[in-house]
Amino acid sequence: MPLSPDERLGPYEIISPIGEGGMGEVYKARDTRLNRLVALKKSKIAFDQRFQREAEAVAAINHPNVCTLFDIGPDYLIMEFVEGEELKGPLPFTRAIELACMILDGLDAAHGKGITHRDLKPANILMTKTGLKVMDFGLAKIASPELPAGVDDTTRAALTKDNTILGTLYYMAPEQLQGKQDVDSRADIFAFGCLLYELLTGKRAFDGSDTASVIAGVMQRPAPSVGDIAPAALDRVLRKCLAKDRSERYQSAGEVKRDLLRDLLRVTETTGDQASDAVPKPRRRLPLAIAGALAVLSVLGFVYWRAAPRGNIDSLAVLPFVNTGGGADADYLSDGITDSLIDDLSGLPNLKVMSHSAVFRYKGKETDPRTAGRELGVRAVLTGRLIQRGNDLSIRAELVNVDDDASLWGEQYNRNLKDALAVQQDISRQIVDRLKVRLSSAQMSRIARRQTDNPEAYQLYLKGRFYAAKFDPENLNRGREYLRQAIALDPGFALAWDGLAYYYALLLDWFEPSNDVGPKALEAARKALELDPDLVEAHVELGSLHMFYTFDWASAEREYKRALELNPSYAPAHEYYAWLLIGLGHREEGLAEIRRAEQLDPLSVEIGFEEGSFLILSRRYAEALIQLNKARELDPDQWATYYEQGQALEQLGRAPEALAALKKSEQILGANPSPPLAEEARVYALTGRRDEAMRALDRLLALAQKTQVSKYAVATVYAALGDKDQAFARLNQAYEEHSFLLDFVKVDPELDPLRADPRFHELVRKMNFPN
Repeated sequence: MPLSPDERLGPYEIISPIGEGGMGEVYKARDTRLNRLVALKKSKIAFDQRFQREAEAVAAINHPNVCTLFDIGPDYLIMEFVEGEELKGPLPFTRAIELACMILDGLDAAHGKGITHRDLKPANILMTKTGLKVMDFGLAKIASPELPAGVDDTTRAALTKDNTILGTLYYMAPEQLQGKQDVDSRADIFAFGCLLYELLTGKRAFDGSDTASVIAGVMQRPAPSVGDIAPAALDRVLRKCLAKDRSERYQSAGEVKRDLLRDLLRVTETTGDQASDAVPKPRRRLPLAIAGALAVLSVLGFVYWRAAPRGNIDSLAVLPFVNTGGGADADYLSDGITDSLIDDLSGLPNLKVMSHSAVFRYKGKETDPRTAGRELGVRAVLTGRLIQRGNDLSIRAELVNVDDDASLWGEQYNRNLKDALAVQQDISRQIVDRLKVRLSSAQMSRIARRQTDNPEAYQLYLKGRFYAAKFDPENLNRGREYLRQAIALDPGFALAWDGLAYYYALLLDWFEPSNDVGPKALEAARKALELDPDLVEAHVELGSLHMFYTFDWASAEREYKRALELNPSYAPAHEYYAWLLIGLGHREEGLAEIRRAEQLDPLSVEIGFEEGSFLILSRRYAEALIQLNKARELDPDQWATYYEQGQALEQLGRAPEALAALKKSEQILGANPSPPLAEEARVYALTGRRDEAMRALDRLLALAQKTQVSKYAVATVYAALGDKDQAFARLNQAYEEHSFLLDFVKVDPELDPLRADPRFHELVRKMNFPN
């Protein structure tokens, strides 16, 4: 019997129906305990063991892009309420391939857990504001197939007898239609082929006027072609996905993705084939904490907390401490304590600690710790609330077991503001004790040695990093002053010196000339290491300065490797080592390093974006555009994403789209849009619109009279205009000014017109690149 509005199941209050399937009804409901919207799926069979067994079977997979299961009752499931649009084709070629890769990643993760979806179709995928959610997998696996209207009762009975045939007719593999009992993940590969065809064409791969003709198509007709709207290489992928004999099909989702990207890339690079919405091209990466992308995994399966493994806590997330006092001025303290705890705990052996970028997406949100823990894939979550009133400070911290919501530890601290450092250190020690982490005396001393004995210096340090990380001139300068004050109070505070090096490094060639700030950054990084030779962050900062300022490649590599020796799980060490490898031309090694960084810090905006940049510099343009499209969805207000997209589109000859992306980048940047403006001038030059190119160049040169404009960027414009003399003059100026962009002179395709000139080889020689 359908549920009525205001009716309750346990603590869940029904609001309205959402939909109905063969086995259950779905309602929009409200969790009265947490006052949040949920989706309630009610089985049509009371105490349906199949319903619960399916939920538990897929609980092995847990990911933010899966429709998460919150709770389970005797005949209902409680899941997150998802607002989104059903996935439908036709879509632009690039968008279809991007989504296809996301789905393949999810299938690969599901299949790795032994889960076969068996009902993959557009209706079971929702596009949300933040990404993609796979829906209805658990129920669909045991539901009767969805058949075309007008199917006679005899055929319906034959197709559904004993639930041996499961799925949706238009997407079912031949072995499913034959009722075989050993249907495996290769059936999902077939369904994916049908789905990809529909995303590209807006039509079903195997359609018909009645059930018999649809079945005949699946069993007998060859795979349909998309050759009219996509590269021929895509037909080869589709044929293999849709092979009638599953032994001739792709054997894993990973294989499909590999061929999909490899074949399309080969077409783009060797034949110039640019399907209706083709795929992009390269340029250098910017070493900033700027937009990036998380590779979204569309994982298939319900998430059920009781199926999570129990045992020792081997992974932890420190959620952003909540500033409940209401004053934004205290954000530096709540954020700083969170970061300090992450830094302290991430150095512990055999404990995976989620990074700043992974947890700070929860900042400002009232998030259930267990939900966040499941989304982040950790066994425990540390939460905290902070109230500052004048010099009085109150902090409540609690460690929660994600498996059963049990409180592993909790403490209330009512102290003076100057005791903030002592509280943070005490929390770290309590966590170590509660998790029974065995530390050597050296490791114990590291936790204490990272800090200062001066509480006021600690507060100033937190403020300095907080404001410098905002990366605009006003806040950068504000952060610098706080860091200087911290050092003045405690000249032996290594982290404050490292913070100052970080501040100066952010200015290089963007807001101030490198020669003005480079020596100051080097001095600060070296001072930090003099005070604490094992400070991982300072080794990375010093390595980056050797790479981006002194062009001392051997010293940069030495510092990165030392950082990795001290902490192999420190993602920035892998990240910046990847930049070194890419700049030296070791593309595959560089991509491997950035992917290792991404594994350690999967939600880092910066690292995700950098992978796209590396793919551009590696001239793997198809994959790069997919990555940049994801970055844009993740952070639609990041200028650098549009800037890189403009470069990629320009390299593909898609000038109108490139200009639109660059205009958007300029709009976001505002007062100093020099990077996208230089690229805009290049687009005009390369498309024969010389007058417009010169006007854009004049604007760029006028900006250079008032603010910092990279000579390297100006050189790329002259290269596009064919003025080699001016291009080399600017490149030599960039060399004299130690522009960090010169690190990529060997691999930047925008300098291709200059490579045959002897002056180019002389520039490379001066850069001291190793052979």
